[in-house]
Amino acid sequence: MKKFFSMMAVLAAMFTFAACTETGGEGDEPVTGGKLATPEVTIKEQGETSFTVAWNAVSGADAYMVNMNGKNYATSELEYTFENLNGGKYTVRVKATGAGYEDSENAKIEVTLTGLTSVDWFTQELFAVTEPTELNDGTMVYPYESLFFTWKGTGIKDLQYGLFETEYAATLTPSEIKTNLNSFSTDQLTTILGSVNGDGFTSVFNQLTGGTSYTLYTLVTNQDDMEYMAETTLATAEVEATEETKAWYGTWTVKSHKIYSIDQTGAGTLGDKEDEFTVTISASDYAPNEVVVDGLSVLGEGWPTYGVVEGNQLYILNGINLGADQEYGFYYYWVGFYSDPVGITLGTYPSNIATIAADGNTATSTNEITLTGEDGSDVVVTCYCSDVMGVDDNGNLSFFIEAWPAVFRSGDMEWTKTDAAPAALNTNARTVKSAIKSSIVVK
Repeated sequence: MKKFFSMMAVLAAMFTFAACTETGGEGDEPVTGGKLATPEVTIKEQGETSFTVAWNAVSGADAYMVNMNGKNYATSELEYTFENLNGGKYTVRVKATGAGYEDSENAKIEVTLTGLTSVDWFTQELFAVTEPTELNDGTMVYPYESLFFTWKGTGIKDLQYGLFETEYAATLTPSEIKTNLNSFSTDQLTTILGSVNGDGFTSVFNQLTGGTSYTLYTLVTNQDDMEYMAETTLATAEVEATEETKAWYGTWTVKSHKIYSIDQTGAGTLGDKEDEFTVTISASDYAPNEVVVDGLSVLGEGWPTYGVVEGNQLYILNGINLGADQEYGFYYYWVGFYSDPVGITLGTYPSNIATIAADGNTATSTNEITLTGEDGSDVVVTCYCSDVMGVDDNGNLSFFIEAWPAVFRSGDMEWTKTDAAPAALNTNARTVKSAIKSSIVVK
């Protein structure tokens, strides 16, 4: 729509210019200033589907006539931009005009574009998941976390794709989007193109965020080596939380009675210490039975983890990837320290299991977790602590604590709801964190 209004403004300018400079009527002043010099035209900027031509100011000129594909565009500026073009060769002519002068000769320049804004040999469709659906491999997909898509074409020989949150994609240039596209292996591509060039290829994107707009970019190349970038936008459905999940929403005062101290060698000691702190539990955009748990971290508010509600129990999870920070070189995780046989783990295990009382205002939590062993038997392990820690590419673990020993809350805890919280908290546990003052690495 923005491009449409831009083009209408150009047409309006053309009309105004033509109305104001039409000559040949009775009483016109004769041309007395001679012929204007011919502008020198250059390509100022060029993309895949757009380009800008520019020229020098000509003495005596008060406007310039730009011509492309038989259409004239009048401007008083020293450049002109053409947008939303298909690939091909374009010839642009520019001449100077001025009252009392003869128009200059046309300066000519040619521009070749490789991008395409529309083609008849490839189509892309992005459509919603309207109800829970089981895929051929048994995977269940849901409206709030999945989108279906279809590719269909003729003579397609290469294909790359990328699904971006629309808000984020708006911050990227076309070249940046192109750089971040995904490629298939040779075998995958051969199989997929067989479907694309036949009856069409349909698949699904899942593990998305509910109520979020996504844009699918697909770069295809045909047998004539023409490239086309398809762009389609659609939003996932909003997450509708279960009543059991909503019961946990609110601000809780939590009391703990144990601490787990870790020294510079990574050795831990369990001790006694009373502590009281505040935890906020709010809605998640990822699943109806998922919540955001913010406040368990000793780093304070804004370093949340996730929990899954089953019945009257809340399983608070570690192993959550909170994001990455290139400045510090870490991936931030909610890491758990477990007794044997689990040890330190980035895997997704419960770190605490909280049980809400019938009144909905009190709960208790334990850090004793029952897992299933390889032989199918129950294995009880203790999660001594869990918190935000950094892991670099070499596997080094970092604690974001200013002093040693690093101390974390542990043991059984009592929860008391002190206030009802909004259904949504503007904190996403899967966003990038960067406000780290210092870190200490345990090899």
